[in-house]
Order: sequence, then structure tokens, then C-alpha cells
Amino acid sequence: MLKAAIRDPDPVVFLENELLYGDSFPVSAEALDSSFCLPIGKAKIEREGNDVTVNHCFLEDGWLCSKDEEEAGES
Repeated sequence: MLKAAIRDPDPVVFLENELLYGDSFPVSAEALDSSFCLPIGKAKIEREGNDVTVNHCFLEDGWLCSKDEEEAGES
């Protein structure tokens, strides 16, 4: 998001949650690429499913990914 904010010709306010500093989350190889940049207003599907759609970002990422893996293990 920071890359998209820098590249956007319009003014953008970018806020970070410092509670996330030092945390790591599982993400796709595509998202880890240094040239990866989503346009503002678009989303990245990290894991596609059949039963439910979960929209989330930032602080919830680690918690929701762990819940998703728990549910997958119960299926």
C-alpha cells in the first residue's frame, strides 16, 4: 500500500499500526516480490476458498490466517 500511495498523483494519508512491527505473516511469493504493488482500491486474494469470503487487512491478518488453518484442519 505504501508503494501505491507514493505512486499516486493525489494526496494520500498512509497510517501504519506499530503493533505489527516485528510480526510476520504468511503471504504468497507474489506479494513478497519487491516489484509487487496493488493499486489503491484493489485487493489481493491470498487464499481462495469455497465456503466463505473474508475481507481483512493489517492487524487481523495473522489471527484470521491462523483461524483459517484451524478450520481447514477440521474439515
